[in-house]
Amino acid sequence: HTARPDVVAAAHAHSLYGKSWSSLGRLLDPLTQDACSFYEDHSLFDDYTGVVLQPEEGKRIAKTLGDNKA
Repeated sequence: HTARPDVVAAAHAHSLYGKSWSSLGRLLDPLTQDACSFYEDHSLFDDYTGVVLQPEEGKRIAKTLGDNKA
């Protein structure tokens, strides 16, 4: 949250389809209106190291996110 003071809210979910898609290790294709809202404005964090217990993991996630929405 410190890395993105412009962000006033965040959502995190583990939906059935989201979990399935994330196993592919690729960005969203702009095939639906929902996905289009993130077109060229999302990142792929593919260096998962396990449960987040250390601040360094949050910093790595923030670095990957950059200025993107998701």
